[in-house]
This record gives sequence, structure tokens and C-alpha cells, in this order.
Amino acid sequence: MDAHAQALGALGPHTTGVGCLYIKDLDQVDLDVLRGILERSRAWVESGGDARMHLTITS
Repeated sequence: MDAHAQALGALGPHTTGVGCLYIKDLDQVDLDVLRGILERSRAWVESGGDARMHLTITS
């Protein structure tokens, strides 16, 4: 999450834990900031990332 510290500060209400990002209400967060976090995370995973990394998006 350190790689996204600045973006998380601009995201809006959320919590984090052990590499997880929890959002209860999408209407309360900046969706452009969230999209940027997700795009950077996906690009990192697709480029090899870390063998322990698993990216899951649920609704």
C-alpha cells in the first residue's frame, strides 16, 4: 500500500489491512483515483509483480 500512499490520501473514506483496500460506499470515493490505483496494481501484477500477489476485485 505504500506505493499508493498519496493516491489513498485523495481517495476518500476507506480502510486498509495487510495489502487490502476496503471501500464501503463507491459514491463517497473519487472513482478516478480508485481507477488509477487499480490500473497501476493490475499493470504491476501483469508485468510479473510478486509470486505472492493475488489481485481480486469483488462487488
